[in-house]
Amino acid sequence: MPANIADVAHAMIARGVEKADLDYTLALAMTSSKAREQGLQIPLVKVLIEAGATPSPDNMGGVLGQGQTEIVEYLVSAGMTMTAPIAAALGRTDALPDLLKSASQEALDLAVINNRLDAVRMALAAGANPDRKSSQHRHSQPLHQAALHDNVELLELLIAHGARLAAVDELWDGTPLGWAMHAGAKSPKVIAYLQERMNG
Repeated sequence: MPANIADVAHAMIARGVEKADLDYTLALAMTSSKAREQGLQIPLVKVLIEAGATPSPDNMGGVLGQGQTEIVEYLVSAGMTMTAPIAAALGRTDALPDLLKSASQEALDLAVINNRLDAVRMALAAGANPDRKSSQHRHSQPLHQAALHDNVELLELLIAHGARLAAVDELWDGTPLGWAMHAGAKSPKVIAYLQERMNG
């Protein structure tokens, strides 16, 4: 991606662009790993928003489901509405209690994916069920996603609220332990914990 991509976008927009095209390009920019890796994501998104693109808080699941919190932090600071799933994924526990009343399931899923223990605790307290398909990665359950973090406390919390150790995902027939083992060096404590629970 060229280093002056924001300037290129600005020049193209100046020639006239439909709002639908701006919104579509914004969605692409928010999920662009190249733009993020090169430090160009926020400048590009800023140009698109200034030109009239509208970020929708309802469309942040795909971005946050991939652990891309920096761009969403920027959008919130630029005025995008905070929702329970966004607050949970960003670890904004100050805003979460009032927001959780209507979206605890998705909030739980995004909090787990982004390893936000306090937000997970709050979503569970609001009634979210960890023993079901993830709203973000529908082939798996929250415990599978949690097993990718080396955070035993997160697993303990989900299991205490009904997450099943033997749950298998729908793509690879893997248990949370299988997912942790696949993650390997990223999850040594979790592997040991899950092996002990499965054998005990």
